[in-house]
Amino acid sequence: MLLSIIINTYERPEALARCVEAVALQPDAMPYELIAVDDGGGSDLEALARRWRGRLDFQLLRVAHQGRAAARNRGVEAARGERLLFLGDDVLAAPGCLARHRACADPLLALVGPYPLRALAGSPPFRRWVEPNPQHKIKDPQNAGFWFFATGNLSLCRATFLELGGFDPRFEVYGWEDIDLGLRFERAGGRLIFDPQARAEHDHPLPSRAQLWRREYEMGITAWQFYEKWAAEAPDVAGEMAFWSDPAAIRPAPRWRRRLGEGLVGLLDRLAPASRLNERLFERMVFSQRLAGVAEGWRRGVREARR
Repeated sequence: MLLSIIINTYERPEALARCVEAVALQPDAMPYELIAVDDGGGSDLEALARRWRGRLDFQLLRVAHQGRAAARNRGVEAARGERLLFLGDDVLAAPGCLARHRACADPLLALVGPYPLRALAGSPPFRRWVEPNPQHKIKDPQNAGFWFFATGNLSLCRATFLELGGFDPRFEVYGWEDIDLGLRFERAGGRLIFDPQARAEHDHPLPSRAQLWRREYEMGITAWQFYEKWAAEAPDVAGEMAFWSDPAAIRPAPRWRRRLGEGLVGLLDRLAPASRLNERLFERMVFSQRLAGVAEGWRRGVREARR
């Protein structure tokens, strides 16, 4: 069985080089092909492509910048394998990871492996919120559930992926496009399993608090898109993640208040990093950013409906 490894990338040539290197060090996973999709970045990746052509079954594709969902769909279009493995461009597959994915051939099984952040540091609340994949919360590894359908280190059958229609390209900014696919996969009879031996590392520089706030804001936008898409068809699912009552009534905090909150978090991170107050303030900042994103997602939906 041919394993097709799909890596979407955007302006991270050094990370991509390390990701491909980690794949190349796993001959036990052969045969596989590797398809890197440049999502409209301006970095020159030709040197990387030249290095691996002839040594690996390697393709470099370029697309206009439309987000990770569209980029991954393009990679699947070019894939020849029966099984797809999605890796983040900053994910380093550990020895044996690819072989575990390749061995999972059941079309109704998707396999997700751990890929924790490589360098997790900072205050307790920062560490809690900065890790994007809380896989420690998985209760049943043999039926992890679509909430853990995380495509930084996940494989599934190509035919099944195509039957489901692939990723929804409307999710252009960070988050929820993989959970959306996971929900469709589960509703079609699929099951997600968590394999701790399919291990990788998330080789992403530890973000600053400002970058964390931005990520949570974008996740709010896509959370609203997910909710709007599934509210009627799967109200039980949509209700689990709706942490707002009326998006039209959400008013982002004024700029001075956001700056004050950011300043207080910075101060507490230095003076009382493990305090309950810091934990509560961090949580308020996270949800403030998410709610601002929800409001923006709602506004975008209204504008789109009026066109």
